[in-house]
Amino acid sequence: MLMNKQMEKNNSQRSVAVKLIITLLLCLQSLIASAQQIQRDYNQVSMSEVLIDLNNASEKYQISFIYNELEDFTVTKKINAGNVVDAIKEAVGFYPIRIVEHDSVILVECMQKTTGKIIGRVVDSNNQPLPYCNISVLRPDSTFITGGVSNENGDFVIPCDTHPAIVKFSSVGYKTVCKNTSNGDVRTVRLSAATYMINGVVVKGERPQYQSGKEGLLTNIDGTVLSEVGTALDVLQLLPGVTVNDDAVSVRGHGTPIVYINNHKLYDNKELRQLKSNDIKSIEIITNPGAKYDATVASVIKIITKKKAGDGWGGEVYATGSWSSHRYSYGSVTELNYRTGGLDIGGSVELVRYKGYQTQTTEYNIYNVMNKISNHVWTWRMSWYKLKFNVNYEFNANHAIGARYLYKYSKDKEDLNDFICNNHIIFSDGSEQDMRVSQNTVRGKDKPHTFNAYYNGKVGDLHIAFDADILLSKNYNYDSKAVSYNSVYDHDVEVEYNYNSKLFATKLVLSYPIWKGSLDAGTENTLTKRTQKYQLTGDVDNITDDDIKERTTALFAEYSAQIGNFQTTAGLRYEHNKTRYKQFGILNDELSRTYDQFFPSASVSYGQGKFSSRLSFTMKTVRPSYFALSSNLQYIDDYQYQGGNPYLKPTTAKILGFELRYDFLAFNAEYKNERNGLLQLDELYGDKAILMKYQNVKNMNQINLLLSASKKIGFWTPSYSVGMIGTFFDLREYGIEHNKSKPLWYFELYNHFQLPWKIILRADFSLNTSYKAGIAYFYSWNDLTFRLQRSFLKDRLTVKMMITNVFNKNYDDFKWNGRYSFCEIHKDNEYRRFRIDISYRFNMPKSKYKGTGAGNDEKRRL
Repeated sequence: MLMNKQMEKNNSQRSVAVKLIITLLLCLQSLIASAQQIQRDYNQVSMSEVLIDLNNASEKYQISFIYNELEDFTVTKKINAGNVVDAIKEAVGFYPIRIVEHDSVILVECMQKTTGKIIGRVVDSNNQPLPYCNISVLRPDSTFITGGVSNENGDFVIPCDTHPAIVKFSSVGYKTVCKNTSNGDVRTVRLSAATYMINGVVVKGERPQYQSGKEGLLTNIDGTVLSEVGTALDVLQLLPGVTVNDDAVSVRGHGTPIVYINNHKLYDNKELRQLKSNDIKSIEIITNPGAKYDATVASVIKIITKKKAGDGWGGEVYATGSWSSHRYSYGSVTELNYRTGGLDIGGSVELVRYKGYQTQTTEYNIYNVMNKISNHVWTWRMSWYKLKFNVNYEFNANHAIGARYLYKYSKDKEDLNDFICNNHIIFSDGSEQDMRVSQNTVRGKDKPHTFNAYYNGKVGDLHIAFDADILLSKNYNYDSKAVSYNSVYDHDVEVEYNYNSKLFATKLVLSYPIWKGSLDAGTENTLTKRTQKYQLTGDVDNITDDDIKERTTALFAEYSAQIGNFQTTAGLRYEHNKTRYKQFGILNDELSRTYDQFFPSASVSYGQGKFSSRLSFTMKTVRPSYFALSSNLQYIDDYQYQGGNPYLKPTTAKILGFELRYDFLAFNAEYKNERNGLLQLDELYGDKAILMKYQNVKNMNQINLLLSASKKIGFWTPSYSVGMIGTFFDLREYGIEHNKSKPLWYFELYNHFQLPWKIILRADFSLNTSYKAGIAYFYSWNDLTFRLQRSFLKDRLTVKMMITNVFNKNYDDFKWNGRYSFCEIHKDNEYRRFRIDISYRFNMPKSKYKGTGAGNDEKRRL
């Protein structure tokens, strides 16, 4: 019986073991069947059709993609995958296509969102497909744009909008081949075999920092130390020939530029503090803008950001504070953005507050009348807030619309300036007098509204860009001055100034590829209405009521073509400008003028390897600001006045430029000739005072030179520049004999150090020599600034500390020697200050806004 029980026990164990083995075999069979469930053999099948096929073969996953985005990518491959995700990965291969798996949805999309593509096939000398061939897309000056790899059938598709371009093919064991393309289709490329004897290879590469762009000096930011400096404003401050003072940006010798970010015109440079340097791809500085820009635009800065994807909410909080013994300021910006599909909505709120004071000593002499020594104390406080809102919708890669609204509000009686000036006067007869002027300024209404709408599209090969702008602004200022002589009150001077501005502008640009290049043509129209009412009462009474209406209609065309290593551009702009000037409601025919002008432009550039050069010619105009055109009489004290001049004529400038680039070196030279240039000159006003006002100078000449170098040396990257600006004109016909000019030399020595633990240290030094232009003489100044920066929380939180102007050398000391007077001014502004910036970002998708703005120069004049 014991034996029977033992046998039953053994049989039971064997039965369990057999069942377990059968179960394991069934599971293994199921796994094998599952691993072999997706088997495909594709031969030049569109990626879109492959995804549809794989979607039909899967019950677990839903594959989501845009058909037109992927149809040009072909698949030639045998696929044997265990699941749909692996099958898609095998089909995609080296293509620039992103695969995102989320629950039961697989999202497949092209990583590079472009409207154009470089398409073709690579074969060997026997017409057999050449897989895994490296393909590089280069600009005509041989700088790298993007790249890709051929698939098993030799086919390749590389997203790229740059045309014309050079496509370079290289593969181990084959001779390298380069092909030019103007439309992106390179068809079939044949590579012949090559034999090499290799002993050893060391490859080193460094992306060039400076290179010739399509229109000007192009500086690469992405992948260089400039991407780590903080904000776009910090980057601009470090570029050769660009100066930044607080939020004011200028190009040496070319004044205030128009700044674009991804073709969106900036209305306020404070937006540059919100754009982070590590989001910038490149910056192009254009010193001779062509025909498609307003004839009054002397310089342009184009900022291109890196393309970022990401839906949902994103935002940034930015705070800054600055302190010195004379002033302090603080502000904050809160920005939010929401993106889903083609819809992009964003907005921001900015709050700013300033408070400070400065002292100034002035020696003022009116020949044969008196000599005056003045001590000024000026205090101010200001606060305001700004609102921005924009909405953008992309229907697809070829069509997008959007609108933007900007509103700045300064509260009534919140912008206050207090000014006290003590003057000791010695008259020509030896008598003396003390004069005290106390001034209080209140800026009341200041509420500009700016609205922009745009359409950006493509129909076939025709690109369309349309912008419309509206600007409405009201401003009210009130000054009250109390004048005392020898500590005895004498009289009051009151100034009330109202000006309202309205601007309506449109701009249409059509671009179409022709032959080896592209033709840009379009029109720009602006209508400006400006009313200015000014009343001065006191020692001298002056009342003005000006109503200026100005309309400008422009037609332009510009053609750019690539011929071998040469890039040529030629353009012509026609502007019809009509001004109607009313005083006290009555039309003044003498001040109402009509101008019809043509503005040609042309350039030719050559680029090969590390070398490039450009020769350009442009013709521009400078229209006086509405303030300079007013008939107002600004009161300073009983001996000094400043006034507008409604008889001013526009300035016409002819500019010849030359640019040279080699590796890390860049050289610019420019000659400018101006007719009817603008210059402030002094004239007698009554028997004891001087009036400063703008006048036209018949002929002015200017020479600009700039040499720059930037090279990375280990953890240290120096960027050094030296430049010269010389202005030359003859003022003898205006009664000024002492008009010899002295050129300005400037030196910029910027040093960037990449330290451990993501710490960045900058030590930057700049120097301006003294110089003389016309009747003015400017003293030299220098600036040494240290910056320390550190990022935390995966670069979401950035803290930057700065000590500016360590030597506290004054920027503003100058003197002028006119026909009837002499003046020398020394200011103590305490530019040495400590500043800290803190920013925190979360899931920040970049705005898709593509509006470029219209009537941009009119906005600056207003």
